[in-house]
Amino acid sequence: MRLTADRVISWSQVDSPVGVTLEKIYVGPDPVGLGGFQVALATASSPPSRQLLRDLFTARKGRTQIQLAVAVIHDGTAYLFGPDPLAQPVELPVEHAERQLQSVLSEPDVLAATERFAGFRKASASGGLAGFTNSGLFATHHITTNVPKRSDWEALRNQALPLLGLRKKALIEALGFKSQDGPNGTLLLSIDGHPPRAVAVLLDDSEQFDTKTQRFQLSPVALGLAVASRQELPWLVVLRKDQIRLYPGRDGVGVGSKGQAETFFEVDLSTIDSGYAAILPLVFSADALAAEGSADDLLRDSARYAAELGARLRE
Repeated sequence: MRLTADRVISWSQVDSPVGVTLEKIYVGPDPVGLGGFQVALATASSPPSRQLLRDLFTARKGRTQIQLAVAVIHDGTAYLFGPDPLAQPVELPVEHAERQLQSVLSEPDVLAATERFAGFRKASASGGLAGFTNSGLFATHHITTNVPKRSDWEALRNQALPLLGLRKKALIEALGFKSQDGPNGTLLLSIDGHPPRAVAVLLDDSEQFDTKTQRFQLSPVALGLAVASRQELPWLVVLRKDQIRLYPGRDGVGVGSKGQAETFFEVDLSTIDSGYAAILPLVFSADALAAEGSADDLLRDSARYAAELGARLRE
């Protein structure tokens, strides 16, 4: 596993467990003296038990207040433990774990890093597999089971793979949009010279989706939804580091019974499974957000699927 961090130190321990080789400790940024988020890396000759992971975690953390994740690698699988010692370990392919941990270590401070790691754990626990999170916008089972059967799925996947390394405005342009400056630092996204179809908000690394910022004086999502409402745009796109989210521009859209600010679909570019990469252009591209594009198709199909499921459950 290859990680980069503000500091890298050797993980030395006098009595390391049998069959475990302690490697390095990666420490994230610490601009305010709270201590950077730490990732302690080791390799093992056999799959580590939960108790072994807990012992390694406890040996490194001791009585300190550091935020720590232990990653033990065995035979192409990474076993992650922490920062909550009561949580269950998570098993991921090494490539996925590497992208997740690097994303955490790249956060600007320990609070943002801890929140980022917690987001990964929450998605894993809620079935948000394959690097995307559906919060009431589409029907999750439809997205994971039916959508990959589309005839254009492989073509969309090939289209998506070169986009996974792009961020911010470069990603917006690669998705096929033309952008122009909008109100309050937003971008208005147009397709083929037509009137704008979406508003985009690009977050700084230190900003969070739902937290008030000095730049906007309210949360980025609240700002974007307000602009979408005033401009009568059907979609809001919000980008932060590896994450890209799609929100409906008006209330009442989506299959979940959630508020507008809580209804979204997110792709995490740092963890998306290559097998599901087609989701990116299928949901976020200019073609997707055009009138009667694939995003509208997904909404209709999700509503139909949810209605049919409800009828079957009633029967």
